Parts: sequence; C-alpha cells; structure tokens
Amino acid sequence: MFELKREFFPHRELVKELALSSTGKGLATWCEFEDKKVHVWDADTGKAVHAGSAVKRLVTSLAFSPDDSHLAIANSGDPGPVTVDLIGPTTGRKQQSLPGHKGGTLCVAFCPDSQSVVSGGFDGSARLWSLETGRAKVLKHERHDVGAVATAPGLISTCFYSPQVRTWDAQTGKLLSEVTHTSRDNATTVALSPNGTRMATSTG
Repeated sequence: MFELKREFFPHRELVKELALSSTGKGLATWCEFEDKKVHVWDADTGKAVHAGSAVKRLVTSLAFSPDDSHLAIANSGDPGPVTVDLIGPTTGRKQQSLPGHKGGTLCVAFCPDSQSVVSGGFDGSARLWSLETGRAKVLKHERHDVGAVATAPGLISTCFYSPQVRTWDAQTGKLLSEVTHTSRDNATTVALSPNGTRMATSTG
C-alpha cells in the first residue's frame, strides 16, 4: 500500500496544517510558531517551490484545487478580518481574498471543477464561493460550527459539533439529506467518494 518515500525537515517547529496537490508533487505546510508563512515544497525533492506566502492570522485549513492552479488558505481572523485567501501554488502570490465568515473559518475544500470553493466557520454556515465573481452562496447549518466540509460533483456535505451530517445541492444550495449518527455523538469529519455515491463520517 504505502511506504515511506521521502522524509525531510523543512521546519524547526510543529507543522499545524498541510495539504497535498492532486498530483502528489506539491506539498503545502504552515507552522504557527515559525515564520508565519504558508510554504509549498516539491514533494519529490524536498526543495521549496517559492519563498513562502505571509499569513498574519492563524491558519486553520489548506486545500489545493483539483487542477493545482490555486491553494486555498482558511484562517481564524485573529487578528484582523476573516477571509479565505487564494494563492498561486507555484508563485506564492495572492490571487484572491474571500471575506464573509464571522468568527473565523475552520475548513476549506475545492469543488471538482476548481472554479468554486467551500468553507465552513464558527458562524454556523458553509459558504460556496464562485471564484469568478467572488460571491458566496450561504448554506446555513443552524447554531453549530461547521468544521468539516466535503465535495463531489454537484454535492457538498457539512458537519461539526452536532450528530447531523447534511448534504446540499451545490448548484441551488438546497438541503438534500440529513443523516444523524445513532450514537448521538457529534460528527467531526466527513468525506465523499469522487462520484458522490458514498459518504463516510465519524464522531468524537
């Protein structure tokens, strides 16, 4: 299955967030107590792709777009405004900022078309952003934080701090289904199969 291919130590401090590109050749990392930058590394060589992209706020999630043209950075908004920022993975330059969540973002994931991105936050909402317009469609998750999101063609699933996992129509924002864990424990993670026919979720 898997075997250790390469081990390298680009950071001196704890790596808090990381993400792999769709090809597996790009690796994004962020350390809270080092240089406050999001770095992208060549996973084959361990060399830096660029000098790093400065982030002034606590990073909570990283995600590459499926076509590897964007790297999304979710942040806590402390200090400063809450945004989802997009940078160029090969340049480190900011491409776009998406403001809207109140109280911090917790998670981010791209839709399969690479033209839209989903974020979840402390304000109890998941937001589907169009990269073309910079505007968001709000999917309200009531009073609970949205700390996990997953996407598949035409679908978005959300959960966190409640037993319910909800799945939405990505085009209309309509709620399609709600699954409740029989244990009544809080759902903490969710994943969708690439074709959208299966969902996995866990509690904690």
